[in-house]
Amino acid sequence: MVDSATISTSKDIKRNLMLAGQIIGDVYSAYTPLVAGSGGTAGTANVTASGRFRTLGKLVFFQVDILWNNIGSYTGSTAFTLPVVAQANGTTQLGEIFAGRNTITGDMLQAFCINGTTAQLFTYNNIPQLAATHRYIINGTYESL
Repeated sequence: MVDSATISTSKDIKRNLMLAGQIIGDVYSAYTPLVAGSGGTAGTANVTASGRFRTLGKLVFFQVDILWNNIGSYTGSTAFTLPVVAQANGTTQLGEIFAGRNTITGDMLQAFCINGTTAQLFTYNNIPQLAATHRYIINGTYESL
């Protein structure tokens, strides 16, 4: 049997969810991540990159899509900028780890936040990811400053 307290609580939950939906919204903002290799120089490098993000308080949700047409003289791993500066946690690496996929090889990817503004890509077993014609899609959530 449903009593008046249950009905009142249900109304409160629905109202709070509606308010949360208005705060969170469905709108992402576009951003263009800067992309480079962790070593070497650009040379003839050519990369297409796009991103989107949204924030909820200090929480940042983002997605990045990177397509290397030519890696030029870059070496190491793919590095990309985050849309909002990440909060440091007192270690040399910030500790944020993001998930992704190499759409060419099918490899599962991880991206480590190496400072407050940049992340680098590796496979699940820590092999640096930087290859011409490869496309990387990364999603993540982290705390901003």
